[in-house]
Amino acid sequence: MKRTIDDLPLVRVATLVALGEIGRQTATARVRFGDDGVEHQVGVTLRRFRNGGFWALLVCPRCGGGSQRLRLLDDRPACGKCVRASGLIYRSQSVRTEKRHVVTAPPRVAMLNSDKPLRVHARPGRMLDGRMKLEARLKLSLIVARKAKIAQFEKDLGEI
Repeated sequence: MKRTIDDLPLVRVATLVALGEIGRQTATARVRFGDDGVEHQVGVTLRRFRNGGFWALLVCPRCGGGSQRLRLLDDRPACGKCVRASGLIYRSQSVRTEKRHVVTAPPRVAMLNSDKPLRVHARPGRMLDGRMKLEARLKLSLIVARKAKIAQFEKDLGEI
């Protein structure tokens, strides 16, 4: 099977902020990709707001741009722009729209059936924030699949 962007280990800046590894005074951060223990030191840029809040971005070592996510490509961190420039695509992009539900539906069903929360610091009593949006996406992908089956059935019926 061809390697896709989805197969690359991923680090999100939001997770690092939620875990306290990136704060208001952070200039660099040590990011760990996956369970392999591959670590890299990357720069952090902050955009501070007057109310005391901030947005953090990880600096891509390849292009120097800011990114909310870094992926491990050829043993070096890379932003989404650099990963796409290498020629990789997302797994769902390699599948026709009518059959895309085969790729997108199983992870969504797994998230809906999971016992662990989606957030790093889940709110008390809430296991799955955003459940309605996740269910709507799942329903939409299944509707597209049904429409494709109906269109194929009508096409086959017309050929007979």
